[in-house]
Amino acid sequence: MSTPAKSEPVSLAAKDIHLSFGRNAVLRGVDLDVPAGTTTVVIGPSGSGKSTLLRVLNRLYEPDRGDILLDGRSVLADDPDALRQRIGMVFQQFNLFPHKTVLDNVTLAPRKLKGLGADAARELGLAQLERVGLRHKADVRPATLSGGQQQRVAIARALAMAPQVMFFDEATSALDPELVKGILALIAELGRDGMTMVVVTHEMGFAQSAADAVVFMDHGAVVESGEPDRLFDGAETERLRQFLSQVL
Repeated sequence: MSTPAKSEPVSLAAKDIHLSFGRNAVLRGVDLDVPAGTTTVVIGPSGSGKSTLLRVLNRLYEPDRGDILLDGRSVLADDPDALRQRIGMVFQQFNLFPHKTVLDNVTLAPRKLKGLGADAARELGLAQLERVGLRHKADVRPATLSGGQQQRVAIARALAMAPQVMFFDEATSALDPELVKGILALIAELGRDGMTMVVVTHEMGFAQSAADAVVFMDHGAVVESGEPDRLFDGAETERLRQFLSQVL
C-alpha cells in the first residue's frame, strides 16, 4: 500500500492542567505523559473531562494553568493553528464538507495550509484514502457514504496533514454498532505503525487490547493510570473498580 512519508512521532505531556468555565472546574490538575509512538486511552464516565482535555491539548481551549509539551518543549506560546498542523484530531461528528468530493475534503487542508499543488495534493489524498480503504470513493460526495465510511474519510483528512500526534475523541460513538469494529481496527493499525495517539473512548475492549497506557478520569482529574492489564485486572481505587463493574 502506497502512503506518503509520515512525520516522526513525538512525545506529548500535559502538566498540571486546570480549566474552569465560570465557577465550574472542568479540569483539576491533570497530568498526562504519552511517550513517542505509543497509544494512551482515556476512559471515564460522561462529564469527567476527557473530551475537554483533548481540546485543551489541541489549544481549542486555553488552559487556565499548566503546560503542554511536545518532545519536552512547551507549545503554549506557539501559534495555535501551527500547533494543530502537528496534532491531528478526529471528532465524534465527521464534520465533512457536503458540497465537496471525498478527495477534496481530504486535500483541502494540505492545499490551503501547506501550499500543496493540485497534482501533489491529489496523489497525497488518494494515498491516504487507500490507507483507510476508500480510494474507490474519491470522487463521490460524503452523503453517499455510510457513517463508518465518513469517519474513515475524517481520519484520512487528519492523516493528510502528516501529524506527529493524533487525537480521537469518541470517534465511534456516533456509529451504528456494526461499524464500530472497523474504525477501532483502523485506529489500532495506526498505533502499530508508531503514531503517538490519545484516544478517548467508551470501548473497553479497545482500551484493553490496543493501549500502551490507560488513564481513568473522573470529575476533571486523573484518578488512576497505568498499563491496561494492571488497571483492568487490579484497579487500586474504589472509584475505578466501581466504574469497571458497570462497563465490563
